[in-house]
Amino acid sequence: MKRAIALALVAGCGGGHAVSDRLPLAKSPADDESVVATVDGRAIRAADVARQARASGQSARAALDALIEAEAAAGEAERRGFVGDADVAQAAKQSMVRRFLAETFEKDVTPASVSEAELRAEYEKRKWRLVHPEMRELRQILAPTALADDADRRQLLRARMEEVALAAKEARTPEAFEALAKRFSDGEITLAAQSGFADRDAPTVKPFDDAAWAIAKPGQSSGVVETGFGFHVIYYARYLPAENHGYDEAREHLRADLWPQARRREFARFVDALVEKHHVELRPQLLEAAE
Repeated sequence: MKRAIALALVAGCGGGHAVSDRLPLAKSPADDESVVATVDGRAIRAADVARQARASGQSARAALDALIEAEAAAGEAERRGFVGDADVAQAAKQSMVRRFLAETFEKDVTPASVSEAELRAEYEKRKWRLVHPEMRELRQILAPTALADDADRRQLLRARMEEVALAAKEARTPEAFEALAKRFSDGEITLAAQSGFADRDAPTVKPFDDAAWAIAKPGQSSGVVETGFGFHVIYYARYLPAENHGYDEAREHLRADLWPQARRREFARFVDALVEKHHVELRPQLLEAAE
């Protein structure tokens, strides 16, 4: 238990106690069982120092100082009766579990665990962002029209959108622009805020495309544009230069992005398999008494 307490304290302890220069620390191998110091008769071995130095990035001397301080604190804690403390026991158990995971799951499950099939599927999902000509990210506010709309209705919609176009000139962000849809909607006219991308290689409706590419720079908007869908006001949010990233180039970036999700998935499988190896008895009816 003292060792568990000491290990729990190591990360938070610094150096500060003088140590004899005669201690052979600098070249101690990780598996060296040579005793390099004792605290109240408890041995600190060269292998302990090597592990502490690797974990903390300290020099061997600083690592030994930290272990001496941790052992001293552990000894004092034992003297004062903390060994049987429930919180100490729980901390020791957690430290043991962390060590177990480091020696098993974390060694076996690495970013290489993301399969080639997953990487290929993710590349295809993102390909429109990785391989494309120059594009413009757009926002629009739409006053939709219907075949049944008469001239008066269309004139009403256009007039409302002229107000939107005027207000859009003061919109400094895409969010401020989109908010105009709600601001200029009422019980008679409902405007829709939408977003998308303009791609010269994938034209949509000519009047819309012409207006979208005529806007000079991001942060500016169009006048009222009429198409078969209704009346539009377009906001130029962002320019996207042409990209051409092949799978081999994108592969490791995709792996890095997928790794956290894959790690959670593999850890769930690891824990399920672990539980299956042990006999577990549940008494859920007793949970009420614990609440």
